Amino acid sequence: MARQSARRKPTRPGLRQRFLAWWRGRNRPVLALPAPTPALPILDLINRVDPDPPSDDQVIGKKGKGPLWTVDRITVAEHLWGEGFIQPGGPELVDELIRPLSLDNSMQVLDIGAGLGGVARAITKQTDAWVTAFEPDPLLAERGNEYSTKAGLGRKAPVQRFDAGESKLKPNIYDAVISREALFTMPDKPQLIRNLAGALKPQTGQMLFTDYMLPSRGYVIPDLRTWAAVEPVMPDPWSLDEALATMEALRLDVRIRDDISELVHRMIRRGWADFAKRLEGGNMTRGFRRALLKEIEMWAARATLIERGHLKVYRVYARRVGR
Repeated sequence: MARQSARRKPTRPGLRQRFLAWWRGRNRPVLALPAPTPALPILDLINRVDPDPPSDDQVIGKKGKGPLWTVDRITVAEHLWGEGFIQPGGPELVDELIRPLSLDNSMQVLDIGAGLGGVARAITKQTDAWVTAFEPDPLLAERGNEYSTKAGLGRKAPVQRFDAGESKLKPNIYDAVISREALFTMPDKPQLIRNLAGALKPQTGQMLFTDYMLPSRGYVIPDLRTWAAVEPVMPDPWSLDEALATMEALRLDVRIRDDISELVHRMIRRGWADFAKRLEGGNMTRGFRRALLKEIEMWAARATLIERGHLKVYRVYARRVGR
């Protein structure tokens, strides 16, 4: 009787293979982007961080019961994007994005999903406006408020723990509400936008946000579960059309709807290339290494979706015209 050959279950490529495929522009089914010029620093980074790659089950895609943010993850994010920031851009991009608001020292601003408060402090330094930064994660809020206090901005740019998706905002008190890439994980976005609009001063209040969005209404992202597995919070983006319809129903006059996907994509890649050149690999703690590997996969996935057109990044600006 002939022996049946054992069938091996195909193994998923390890993190190193998937990330290098992303960086070099190969391996179309998983991560595929055009090869950038500074590829060697990234290759060196992967070799230093992951000389003996653990299995995916040890590192990627596992939802632990611990906090979403840890000290190590914050350290990695700040190495990537600068002190006080957890996403690309830094103070220079903040200056460009908020220009339509024409802020001054008489104005009150609310920052939703503020992270470490880098955006809030940049706004205060650039415009002298008063900014209240709301962040749902307790560690980010605590660390961000420490930064504000240290910078002498404890009163003008405080960072407070507050979940705008679950709590009611005070009505009619803010000159502007802003948010940077924070709304796409929040549930019931129509209700959230309604709450944000209600917090604006009647007739003069302004809303400005940047966010990850679907290319069109009802669009289904391929391999959504794969993307969700590397995000700390379940992504739930909606489309620009849905956002605009919600805002117009609330009598928000939408004046700007810029597609900034290419800009964000470029900043992600530049951030990683610069980070690789600076990183000292010899003294990495296990926690730092683990956090770094998770950030690599998360940002690689986001960049890939943007590159393929499955995910967009928009800047939306509107004014409140009714009561």
